[in-house]
Amino acid sequence: RIDNGNEMTMTGDVIGTLCYMSPEQAAGKQGIVDFRSDIYSLGITLYELLTLRIPFDGDSRAQILQKICEESPAPPRILQPLLPLDLQTVVLKSIAKEPSDRYQSAAELVDDLRRFLNGEPVAARPLGVPRRIWMSVKRNPKLAAATAICGCLLLLAAFAGVQALKASSVARVKQLRIEQSQYANDMNAVMSAVDSGRTQVGREILDRYLPIGNDANDVRGFEWFCLNQLINSERLAFAGLESSVLSLAISPDEKTMIACGRDKRIYVFDAQSGNLLHQSKIYGYCGSAVILRDNRTAIIAMDKLLIYDLENFEVVNEYSNPIHEKRGFARIAIDDSESILVSGIAPNSVIEWKILHEEPAVSLECFRLGPDLEFEEKNWMYGFDISPNGRFVVWSNVFENDFLVWDRLNDQLIDRKNFTGLHSKLLVAAKFSPDGRMLATGSWDNSIKVWNASQGLECV
Repeated sequence: RIDNGNEMTMTGDVIGTLCYMSPEQAAGKQGIVDFRSDIYSLGITLYELLTLRIPFDGDSRAQILQKICEESPAPPRILQPLLPLDLQTVVLKSIAKEPSDRYQSAAELVDDLRRFLNGEPVAARPLGVPRRIWMSVKRNPKLAAATAICGCLLLLAAFAGVQALKASSVARVKQLRIEQSQYANDMNAVMSAVDSGRTQVGREILDRYLPIGNDANDVRGFEWFCLNQLINSERLAFAGLESSVLSLAISPDEKTMIACGRDKRIYVFDAQSGNLLHQSKIYGYCGSAVILRDNRTAIIAMDKLLIYDLENFEVVNEYSNPIHEKRGFARIAIDDSESILVSGIAPNSVIEWKILHEEPAVSLECFRLGPDLEFEEKNWMYGFDISPNGRFVVWSNVFENDFLVWDRLNDQLIDRKNFTGLHSKLLVAAKFSPDGRMLATGSWDNSIKVWNASQGLECV
């Protein structure tokens, strides 16, 4: 079958049908053309019968001849995947580029085809990788040379990369040894700081090794965690207390802490080391205390309101209850601007004070009284707080198992009937969130409830 004129032998051409011509014939090597060229032609015929196409085709005779000499045919199984592998091996051996790689006689080809038909293993074997590479080099020496040069360049680049990586690894090992040495010295310095009572110094050194984010370079070892636990336990050991504690307050800079004891004393501690700095005798039992942002002024609620100087350890101002002189102050709270202080007085009275930041000491000025409420004398004020913006004051109502909210800007008490989801037992704690939008309350009914202070105090 002839589909186009490229298969016809033209005058002056090499003799033979073009598509079935062996590579040695296509190259004009008449001296090595023998019976193995016929084996090649038979192989091409078999290839075409199995795949329904010739292995080499082109737009011109010269292009077809070049493909026959230089290119490898597509394996038949690529064109017809259902062909048996042994049959493909027979075909490819028949059309091998080198005559020496083909069957050396028609009888060998017939024998292998008979073995295939009988279901026996064929004698032909696919060309090995080294052989295929060598054949490709022989057919395309220029391409092979270019490939070899590129390969050498890649090897040189890889070698240079390995050397650079090796140098980088050496530098990294040196840096790691320096870091390990520094780490060991720092851990020894932490131990010395703990032994000498300078726990804050030890804390600062340990904090240098805290990993940041998802940093995988965490060099902390067992000793870091041991020292960290030791320092934390040291920070919790506040020695010098001689009674139980009624109230605590810590300065905004976290350096000073005061504890009000049942023995009617104020204990001032170094919050970093736990060391007792001073203790002072006071008038009565302390209800609550706060430390202002100047870190030196404490306001303490007890029989009187005390302004206490934490640097000189002395009471600098004191204020009695303007409503009932014999009644003390149960609770105090300040707004976020530290301009308003509200004090709770048992049973259910509230007094508003202006905080005057003056020299040489902070002072208070009674501004006004809270809502007028009538309750039994036995009532006591538990939860007590003011919203950060200073608008709402909240405290517990022990008789109704709920809480009272005073809108101090509008000077009115919010109707308790508007509250939903009240506690079933005594309410003992109340606290606004830092932004003033939420209010949390705790009760003896084993529950904590959160209220939306910006939407009518509905329980959320």
